Amino acid sequence: MRIFAIDGSERDMNWLVQTWGVQVDTSLRKAGRNFVVTRIWEREGAPIYPVRVLNLQGLPWEGCVVGRYWPGAPNGWPGGCKPDNVVAPPEAISRAVFGVTNAYGMVEFGLGTMPLRGRGCPSSGVPAISLVRM
Repeated sequence: MRIFAIDGSERDMNWLVQTWGVQVDTSLRKAGRNFVVTRIWEREGAPIYPVRVLNLQGLPWEGCVVGRYWPGAPNGWPGGCKPDNVVAPPEAISRAVFGVTNAYGMVEFGLGTMPLRGRGCPSSGVPAISLVRM
């Protein structure tokens, strides 16, 4: 997994944890095929959390369901039930929102209405991720 700061410099997992408090949890991986985080990059701009999903050939995956969990999330799963083919921790079964990737393999999750302005601000930038199906 490659991690990039807003200036394009490559960073490591310690930087990600210390700067953002983000930890990549691989404990949900099942035997066989999994989604793997390939890149995380720091960004500024609109208050969104973009996710890009690629297939085994590295091409954009259209129509992939992606869930985003946080402790105060509503139950936003389709029909209130997490799809069986979506891997999620137990706490995300009833606390997640979902999106479906477009033709570019992208799905974006809104983070409110304030613009993102960089580290240290109340509306600081957020990491964005790229996933690939392995």
